Amino acid sequence: MELNEEQKSIVQDFIKEFLPPTGNKRKARTNEIQFIAPTLNSIFNKHFKFKVDEKDLLDIFDEMDYQIFIKGNVFDSSKKDLVPAKETKKEGWNRKVNLHANQVYVEVHSVVVSALRLVNMTLAENTNPIKVKETESYRKKVHEFVDKIGDPAAPSVSLVV
Repeated sequence: MELNEEQKSIVQDFIKEFLPPTGNKRKARTNEIQFIAPTLNSIFNKHFKFKVDEKDLLDIFDEMDYQIFIKGNVFDSSKKDLVPAKETKKEGWNRKVNLHANQVYVEVHSVVVSALRLVNMTLAENTNPIKVKETESYRKKVHEFVDKIGDPAAPSVSLVV
């Protein structure tokens, strides 16, 4: 599903606020697009009633000049092909890349993605108190972001005087 301009703007603002570029090429399960997309979708679907697919999300990261890299290879836009990571300085993203056959990574903090993953989940009673506090902090930040943007999923309240 293609995003409209308002939805794309929400995604970009969210990324700017919560997922700034790291400047490194660390590869972890939590900075794979297959992990990032469902994490963000749980937030966008709950608060804004839309979802973003992996390819559109990668396009947005690419437009925002994030490094996108594939395990062992990167997309060289000048060669229009995958090349070993050491052969190119400019990482790129191409919609032809098979997302399910490749591990596609984005230069974001994997720890933050993991924390955002828990925002809409109910934590078990025996969860470490530090993890609970961290999750509550991210929940608060997400709610502040939603309040700043405006939550179309919130029920409208009319006051009768």
